[in-house]
Amino acid sequence: MTLNSYKPDIVFHSLFGPPHAIDNAKYINSTKVFYSGENTDLRFPEYANIDQHTDFYINYHTLKARQTTPKICQDIRIPLWFFCFDFYKRENSTTLEYIKNNKITNANKRQGTALIARSDFYNCRQSILDIFKRHKINVACPSTMGNNMPSIGPDIKDKIEFLENYAINICPENMMGEGYLTEKLFECVMSGCIPLYDGAFCQQEKYGLLMEHDIFNTDRIIMASPTMVDQTIRVLDNPDKMLGLPMFLPTAFNAILNMCDEFDAFTREIVKHVEARKQKHIL
Repeated sequence: MTLNSYKPDIVFHSLFGPPHAIDNAKYINSTKVFYSGENTDLRFPEYANIDQHTDFYINYHTLKARQTTPKICQDIRIPLWFFCFDFYKRENSTTLEYIKNNKITNANKRQGTALIARSDFYNCRQSILDIFKRHKINVACPSTMGNNMPSIGPDIKDKIEFLENYAINICPENMMGEGYLTEKLFECVMSGCIPLYDGAFCQQEKYGLLMEHDIFNTDRIIMASPTMVDQTIRVLDNPDKMLGLPMFLPTAFNAILNMCDEFDAFTREIVKHVEARKQKHIL
């Protein structure tokens, strides 16, 4: 593949500028790959028909029957969390090894509740924080939202190291959407915390089953609901019981390896598309 910026073999594009920007004449012979981990349905509705402008589509949901015009590109669901860890190393992944071991450290030293968040588009995180304040449940907040202590570093490892001191992590998504899961739930579970979570994953009736239902142990998750305060108080009074439950299901390891296989197959299709387009251009 060439890396000529004027006539590239492949162009990756995302939520920068209008969707039709990728239709620039200099990309006419390029294979176009769209990727976004953002909630395009709610935040970027102008990208609803991006499949009309690209050859391959990678996002938190597949296109399915979303578009009003026939689908003309290949698509795959790869949620944001997949790219936040070292799953690309497959069997050599330290994250997969941790999932396989399925054990947490210092369970008997964990106390309290924490929230790490910079944004809250639909006020769901702030609502939970306000409810906890009314019930006099202290929440450690090292980031922008509710900040009441020194800040921590921006990397995932910084967040995980911070959360390793706490029993519960308030980590709902900042907006809802079919298949929309960011790194929030995964960071929390990787730290060993009990998630207090809200998102597509826990709204099965509305959004259906996701492959993440083969990964996370829902018995170890406090779902955002009218009973969440009572559940939180019970857990904080005796965190060892819930902390002692397996974080991941027995199917988690293979579920993620299957996603690796699907993504590898998808990237091979991209390469084949590039080569076919180059051959056609030569002829």
